[in-house]
Amino acid sequence: MSDLLQLGANGIRLYQSALKTVSNNIANASTPGYSRQTTVISEATPVPLDRFYVGTGALVDRIARAYDGALEASLRDSSSDLSAQGPMIAYTNRVLDIFGSQAVGLTDALDKFFTAAENLSVDPASSTLRTLFLNEAEGLASRFNELSGQVERAADDSQAMIEQDVADLNGLGEQLVRVNQQLGRKLSEDAQPAALLDQRDSILRDMAAIAKLNIETNDAGQVTVKLGGSSDNNLFVTAARSYDLSATFATNNAGNVTFTLDATGANRVIAGPSSGTLAGAVTFRAQVLQPSTSALDTLAQTFADEVNTIHQQGLDANGNRGGELFSIDPAATHVAGSISVALTNPATVATAESIRVANASTNLSNAYGRISYTAQPSVANYQIRFDTDTTYSIFDSAGNQVSNNNAYDASAGINHDGLTISLSEAPRAGDEFTVAPNTNAAGDNSNLQALIGLRDAPIMNGTESFADNYLNIVNNVGSKARFSEITQEALQVVYNQAVDTKDDISGVNLDQEAADLIRFQQAYQASAQVIQTANRIFDSILSAS
Repeated sequence: MSDLLQLGANGIRLYQSALKTVSNNIANASTPGYSRQTTVISEATPVPLDRFYVGTGALVDRIARAYDGALEASLRDSSSDLSAQGPMIAYTNRVLDIFGSQAVGLTDALDKFFTAAENLSVDPASSTLRTLFLNEAEGLASRFNELSGQVERAADDSQAMIEQDVADLNGLGEQLVRVNQQLGRKLSEDAQPAALLDQRDSILRDMAAIAKLNIETNDAGQVTVKLGGSSDNNLFVTAARSYDLSATFATNNAGNVTFTLDATGANRVIAGPSSGTLAGAVTFRAQVLQPSTSALDTLAQTFADEVNTIHQQGLDANGNRGGELFSIDPAATHVAGSISVALTNPATVATAESIRVANASTNLSNAYGRISYTAQPSVANYQIRFDTDTTYSIFDSAGNQVSNNNAYDASAGINHDGLTISLSEAPRAGDEFTVAPNTNAAGDNSNLQALIGLRDAPIMNGTESFADNYLNIVNNVGSKARFSEITQEALQVVYNQAVDTKDDISGVNLDQEAADLIRFQQAYQASAQVIQTANRIFDSILSAS
């Protein structure tokens, strides 16, 4: 009789535990990182009775959690890959918005600068038009400055994000060490509290969202974490301690970020993370920020050099040689951020060429000459006479022949004493061109015409105008953004599948829990009936006696 009572009492305790587990699952159905728990019931050891063995009921073996290590690893990896695209897209689109902005972008400012030069060329002596030209030059320099400044702010923000990610990763490493120490109190992972294992996995998922992890697990469930590779050089967390990660940023190269583990000890330099938000921010700096910044600086430097070269070849309203129109601070980190207008007096704008090419009135062709400088001329006072349609001679100002029978190459022009004279069309035999200093600079626009010619000249990379080069910078950034968005869409599908697969194993299904609740409730009631039956039998025996 006592055995029957014991069986009923054990059943009540067993199914009471099972009901608590189901209730706990229902309560945590929406808890992030919670893994469904099950009451593992095993048969109690039977006892001999005469020639037979009689069962002694069942007992709770353990409270197990629904878990699959391979699915958990797949979820971490897919989360890490997906997380890398977030910073890349956010910061790249930010740079794209900066470059493409009507208020900040260069396209409109370049157009206004050259349009102001064209307007001034109509009346080079006008002080009003000279002032407007300088204003547009200052506006263009300001656009370069603003672009560079906003891109620098994006660089500062991405650096701050990396530093925060590193700090968060170090904090998670310390949390994981504490969990590892608690897990070390038991020898088997099966014996560990389910909540503690959930906490361990939650920390690992948070870490994986920041950086790619390489994880090893021992029998007790303690984990060793390496950042990225499997080499001991990448060791980040052990069962006993964690090693701080640090990031160092190169001054003149935004894409150069060095990661070091245990900087105060072994000082182990490791490769940058291949996925996670850290990788996304570093990839942005290396693939978008640095190339864009470098291209913008190159554009600013080349533009300033080309304009200054032409401007210094000309004469201002006072007949003086022109100076630099744009200046660049040689100590500045970024050229685009330091470019400025060097002139303040409109009269110092060099609109006229310092040396002019005059064609004789008796020339048979309509060719006219334009000058470009290969070096500073020493004479710049001579005459070019075409002996034939394809050969020419050069005479000095006194009429002495300097050279003769020179072959004329239209593509190369006429090169003499640091000057290259290009003719607008093919010359004829007998044509004469006089090269001499300009003595009437005030109303001359010939140097402006050379400057205006820079507008569509294929100067950048030998194939692009300034505006085309800038548009290519914008297009390259846009391509990076679109590629990252496409990649994110694909990785989101992979991640969602990993989440769904894990939820099928570890997630709480309320329909299933409701069914288990009814099943265990019935088993609990049945166990109570066993006790009642034993009591009735016992009462019957007492009554019979």
